[in-house]
Amino acid sequence: MEYVLGIDVGGTTIKLGLFSAEGELLSEQKVKTPTLDNEDGYQTVTDAIKLIVHGQKASRNDVIACGLDIPGPVADDGTVGLLANVDIDPEGLVQAINMCLPNATIAFVNDANAAALGEAWAGVAVGVPSFVLIALGTGVGAGVVVDGKLAAGA
Repeated sequence: MEYVLGIDVGGTTIKLGLFSAEGELLSEQKVKTPTLDNEDGYQTVTDAIKLIVHGQKASRNDVIACGLDIPGPVADDGTVGLLANVDIDPEGLVQAINMCLPNATIAFVNDANAAALGEAWAGVAVGVPSFVLIALGTGVGAGVVVDGKLAAGA
């Protein structure tokens, strides 16, 4: 079986969700957000990944994709912009996750855009070609989907 892992990096907690390739949520995990610019922080994330994957009696090799959503700007090429409430080294974190999930494609996305993509993939917006998702949390964000495609930009 193939799996998809979603990782929501927040200022207080990191939430992980393991999904089937069809979008069914299989398991959830939550850990306190560490500083994500050193080996100890990366280890917190990879330990949580191992726990959630092994909890499904799956292999880490079965995870084919990993989306990392963060509370801040992400350019179209995946470059992470300035984050106000999370200390992160994006390249180092991706490298650590790559070592943990060798077969997964890994990508950063803004958290509100990730929520919109999730709703379009397996949520209330399945089959809805255009919509706006408003994300309210520590901050306010929005994900815009037009004609089935995420609209990028500020």
